Amino acid sequence: MTTTTNILDGIASDAVAFSHARSRYDKAFRLLRMTTPAVEPEHFWPMADAFRMLVLRTMQHRTEGVSDAAADEFMRQAVIGQSSWGLPAAVHFAISYGDYQRKAYAGGDGCRFSFGRGDDGYGDLMDSVVLLGREFNERLHAGRFYDLSDFNAAVKERCDSAVTASDFPFQYSDAPDSHRAAMASRLRKFILQGENYCGMMLCDAAQKWIALEAVRGTKEDDE
Repeated sequence: MTTTTNILDGIASDAVAFSHARSRYDKAFRLLRMTTPAVEPEHFWPMADAFRMLVLRTMQHRTEGVSDAAADEFMRQAVIGQSSWGLPAAVHFAISYGDYQRKAYAGGDGCRFSFGRGDDGYGDLMDSVVLLGREFNERLHAGRFYDLSDFNAAVKERCDSAVTASDFPFQYSDAPDSHRAAMASRLRKFILQGENYCGMMLCDAAQKWIALEAVRGTKEDDE
């Protein structure tokens, strides 16, 4: 009679091999992140705008795990040709996100007012403000906000302008403007109050899709 103590004997060696291979891959991906220079702004910011759009679209059908799902979709679209860039560029964007997050962090430090947050809350905010695009972030990098009210007003203005009638027509709604205002409000809350870990989710998705495509490429070569 087969017992629960020996049914794993045939798979144990493969499990060990997988663990070792995963460890090597994790180390290789960390090295890639450490040694790859950041994407130039003219390339980074259009991709950040596209990622923000995916965050907004994900918000329409999810209340949790928004950044995780949006990051995965960002990579999937790059793989299947639904974006203007391929997987290498999408991965480069993902591993560059942290560089732009650190620029936002330094810019916030240079502002002459307090954001009224602890270290974790401040880090969460600077991870998310990258989604607000180039104009907002370059203003932040230069410390050109007068006070917290000015900063919050700029966040609201950018969130409102991100939800356009062309992208979100709500043609079957009796109150499309109200729906768009609600989406903009949710985006603002996502940025100002969320623990979204956008940079981490993008890197996780990048590492996942590199592996998926590498395996698929190997199978195609074998056929």
